[in-house]
Amino acid sequence: SWTALVSGVATALNVFDVRNINEWFVGGASGVMKKYDNGVISTVTLPGALVAATIKTIAHPFAPTGFTRDETLYIGATTGTVYKSNDNGVTWVLYEYPDDGAGEVAKLAFTGFMGQVLYILHKTAGGAGILKRDWSGGVGGTTNVEAVVVPTNSGLNDLVILDPNLAVAVGNVHAASDMIVRV
Repeated sequence: SWTALVSGVATALNVFDVRNINEWFVGGASGVMKKYDNGVISTVTLPGALVAATIKTIAHPFAPTGFTRDETLYIGATTGTVYKSNDNGVTWVLYEYPDDGAGEVAKLAFTGFMGQVLYILHKTAGGAGILKRDWSGGVGGTTNVEAVVVPTNSGLNDLVILDPNLAVAVGNVHAASDMIVRV
C-alpha cells in the first residue's frame, strides 16, 4: 500500500535520496528541496544561486551515524554546480571541480568505504556527457578530480557505480544510438 505525503509545494519534485529509513531528501524545480525526518517534512534552504535552478541529483556518502561525514550531503543542479553541506543541509558551500558552472550536473554518486570516491556526471549545454571521478570523495579539491574517458559526443543520462573503478552509464552517441557504457 502507498501513503501520500504532502510536500507543501506546487513545484515538480524529481530527485530523491534516502539516508536511512527515517531521513529522506527530495529536490526539484525552482531550487526546492525538502527533508523528511521521522514523519516531519521541512524545507531545506539552499544557496541563493539555486533559486531558479532545478535540483537534478542528491547524494550522500555512506557513513553510519556518529562517523565522519554522517551528515554530509551533496546536490547538483541545472546551473552546472555542485554544493556540499556537512550539517544535513543547514549550511552549504560550493564544491568546485573542472567543468563546473556550465551545463548541468545530472548525477552524483559515491562509492567505496564511507564515500571515498565521488562520480560526477556533468552534461554540457549541448548535451554531451562528461564523467568525472574525485578520488578524495569530494573533500580534497580539484587536484584529485580526473576525467573518465567516455565515447566522444556521448549524451550520458544516468550512471550506476559498482565500485571505485567500475561504472555503467546509459545514454546515446551522436544523438542517435542508444548505448550502455562500462567505464
